[in-house]
Amino acid sequence: MHKLLTFICCVMLTSTVFAGPVSVHGDLQLLDKGGEYGVTLCDQHGKPIQLRGFSQLDIAQPDTEWVPGKTIPNIVALSGSNAVRIAMYTSTGGKGYMDQNAAGKTAYRNKVKVLIADAIAADIYVLVDWHILNDKAPWSEEYRREARIFFEDIAQTYGDKDNLLFELANEPLQVSFKYTIKPFAEHVLAGIRKHSDNIATVGTPNWSQHVDTVVGNQLSENLGRGVMYNIHFYAGTHGRDLRERANKARAKGVPLIISEFGTVDASGDGRPDLKSSRVWINWARIHNYSWFNWSLSIRKETSAAIANGDLAGPWKKSDFSRSGKWILKRLSEK
Repeated sequence: MHKLLTFICCVMLTSTVFAGPVSVHGDLQLLDKGGEYGVTLCDQHGKPIQLRGFSQLDIAQPDTEWVPGKTIPNIVALSGSNAVRIAMYTSTGGKGYMDQNAAGKTAYRNKVKVLIADAIAADIYVLVDWHILNDKAPWSEEYRREARIFFEDIAQTYGDKDNLLFELANEPLQVSFKYTIKPFAEHVLAGIRKHSDNIATVGTPNWSQHVDTVVGNQLSENLGRGVMYNIHFYAGTHGRDLRERANKARAKGVPLIISEFGTVDASGDGRPDLKSSRVWINWARIHNYSWFNWSLSIRKETSAAIANGDLAGPWKKSDFSRSGKWILKRLSEK
């Protein structure tokens, strides 16, 4: 009897010690302070939660491609992050998703699925990013069709898991939110909603900075209330004006997420501006904005988190760049 009680206690202790973020927080939702639908990301218990972690730079290039079974568990072990972002470039030097034939697209989706499985195994949240940037026609019927196929496939496979979030358009350029981005997002989200009611995020005009254009133009509620809108910043370039624009949008009922930011300038390079980065991170904490840092890569630019070693890990903190070390410290803060 004594041995049985000891065994049960050990099992209970082990389960408690190793319960990860998703086991603790579960399904995510958007609420206000009164528990009604609102602008704050909350867990299944109605408590605010801030997702924090690294973003991938691209799924398909040698200096950015995460290693299955290695990168995600090793960065979680080192940083304690509760989320990661998988970046699927749609077009980049012939290696983007839209640059592939049908078999290539399937292979790319499978790459994404493997990394999602790694995040699920690590018990963390994972944001899957349809990473448009300088595409020639990202709002075309072809892109609408392929984006919906991409996300429906991901949602059908993993949409029942609390871990998964969907990012429908990374950084739209100078286009209308109401007449261009919104119809695209509603079309894609309708496919996702066949399989999952998890949180989805939508990019905003001008590299996800004109969040004010979402006011009065949010996606249809019949697609679910779990929709957030991207605000992106690079600390060496952006400052108070962008924060004030975001504050006004939030005050008018627009839920925001920092699905990408950098400590450097908007080129992804330049000296890390850690003073400005601290102001931004403090602001994000005050408003409970989740954030993903660009980027967990070994690319030769100052925004890359890893300075020494490869993308498999495991790493020591000394392997990280100046920006990467600073982010690791922020991830260690409660």
